[in-house]
Amino acid sequence: MRTDISDPEVSWAGTALLGVTVGSLLSIWSGLWLIFLNRNPPDQSGWTYLATGILLTGLAFLIGGMGMGLLRRQTEHQAD
Repeated sequence: MRTDISDPEVSWAGTALLGVTVGSLLSIWSGLWLIFLNRNPPDQSGWTYLATGILLTGLAFLIGGMGMGLLRRQTEHQAD
């Protein structure tokens, strides 16, 4: 297993893993926050917009990280 961070394969894998991890955590916690806000409506709607924005950001990170991983896997097969 390669562990040199300057290695492009390690860099790709680390970036994809970071995107998937951050995206998953943001999506889960902001989703729970939205459920809480739905059951306990706040005085101002700004909190709901903030939670929705964080949820969408988390989904973007998740999709981007998964996309990077799939793209790298496809390019590995073409390089062989």
